[in-house]
Amino acid sequence: DGDGDGDGDGDGDGDGDDSESGNTGNGGECGNGIPEGDEECDDGNDLNMDSCTNECKNARCGDGFYQNGNGEECDDGNMSNSDACLSTCKAATCGDGHRWYGHEACDDANTDDSDACRDDCSAASCGDGVLWVTDCADACETCDDANADNTDGCLESCQFGDSCLDILGQVDVFEQDGLYTVHTLGADSDGIEVWCDMSTDGGGYTFYKIKVGADEAAANAVTAEAACSTLGMRLLVPRTVGHLKSGIRVGADASFGPDAGGGLVDGYMYILGIYPDEVGSTCAFTAMRSSNPDCHWRAGDDSGFWVSDRVNLSEPSGDNAIDASAGYRWNMVEEELDRMRDVTEGYVSRRFMCDVADKFPGGGG
Repeated sequence: DGDGDGDGDGDGDGDGDDSESGNTGNGGECGNGIPEGDEECDDGNDLNMDSCTNECKNARCGDGFYQNGNGEECDDGNMSNSDACLSTCKAATCGDGHRWYGHEACDDANTDDSDACRDDCSAASCGDGVLWVTDCADACETCDDANADNTDGCLESCQFGDSCLDILGQVDVFEQDGLYTVHTLGADSDGIEVWCDMSTDGGGYTFYKIKVGADEAAANAVTAEAACSTLGMRLLVPRTVGHLKSGIRVGADASFGPDAGGGLVDGYMYILGIYPDEVGSTCAFTAMRSSNPDCHWRAGDDSGFWVSDRVNLSEPSGDNAIDASAGYRWNMVEEELDRMRDVTEGYVSRRFMCDVADKFPGGGG
């Protein structure tokens, strides 16, 4: 062939192909700066970051070469959307709708911060300070204040506490007696501050004080029940000896409630949610508790009650209305009943106490 390589093609490379080394095999030579044959382009250089690769192919997303001037932010040559470079050759970012594994917990491509994925692509969780109310199934939150203080109305479970008993059922740590904010049925969005007895009878008794204004009529049992009802509560009914003693202490404690700082006041238990079975029913000279069949009085919700084991009191004698509370006086030292009396129209008081009737150990009484 005259080229000295013995292959008869005349190009001297010994491969039997009469084109130059690096050619395309069909008459085109990639890199010579002239698009020819099946070449898509030929810019005469070996750069892969411009519009023509060194394989003489037009640069495109997914070819594994990053072409900045071609609108690409990256190009990793794969179609995965879970790594740092999307299949669109855009850099992975929070909000693109694709979870970047190892960097993002989620990515739902929306700005709704109340769903399972936060705006910063972290997963919603109790304690992150953002209320999770959509796309949450059984994990929906009623509150999230990002703290573990169970007295402020939002529990560590990210739920409101409906009562002191409810608080105990939702938290994992021992809670002390004291002031707590609860969200009873009638409470406003901020809740109401109550005293929680977290120890007596296993804990969970709720106490709330109401004081009638000087320009209003004193409350009888009917109006007191109505006032408590607006908060999703009832006029206080002592259920056990322990509950009664706790109520006496709370009623006399001037550290909270309408009389805070005003000295000891025992009038918050002057009327109770306990009524005669029928007009004229008595409970004289016998223990005033629901488990005593000789006492014909009942709790307003027909659950158990406990007032006293004294059998030397001539009241309640039967001069009463069916919806009238007796008037009670308490021995503040012994924390027990001192005296009581019923009258036809029922007793009235400017102070009374409500409770959430959700704890009745042994039925009360």
